Amino acid sequence: MEQRTLAAPAYWSAPLGLGASEIGHTPIDEVSLARLLDMALDTGINVVDTAECYRASEADLGRVLPGRRDRLVLVSKCGHNPGMEQFDDWDPRLLEQTIDRSLRRLETDHLDVLLLHSCTRDILQRGDVIGVV
Repeated sequence: MEQRTLAAPAYWSAPLGLGASEIGHTPIDEVSLARLLDMALDTGINVVDTAECYRASEADLGRVLPGRRDRLVLVSKCGHNPGMEQFDDWDPRLLEQTIDRSLRRLETDHLDVLLLHSCTRDILQRGDVIGVV
C-alpha cells in the first residue's frame, strides 16, 4: 500500500476529535455550527470526523469550512451503499462515487483521511478497495 507523509504543522492532530454524526442527525444552523467548529479549534481540537451515511453532516460542514479548512484534519468514511446506487457495498465504483460526493458536499478538493467504514477482512484481502484511493 502507498504510504504518505502528512506535513506539519497542519496535520498535527489533537488526541480528541469532533465526531460529526450528530450534526447530520440533529438540525443545526450555520451560525451555531460555525461557533462549534471555532470552539473546537480554539481548544485545540482540529480533527473532524464525518461520513456520507451521517445524513446532512457533510453538507452542513461544507457550508462552514471556508476559512477553517486549512486548520482542520478532515476525515470521512466510505464503503456503504446509501440505497440509491446500482453497485453493492464495497464495489470500487461505489467507493469512487461516494468519495466524489463527499468532496462536493464538503466543498473541498481533498480529504486528509479516508476511512473504510466497517470494512471486513475478506473485503480488504480482495484488494480492490485499496486501489480506489
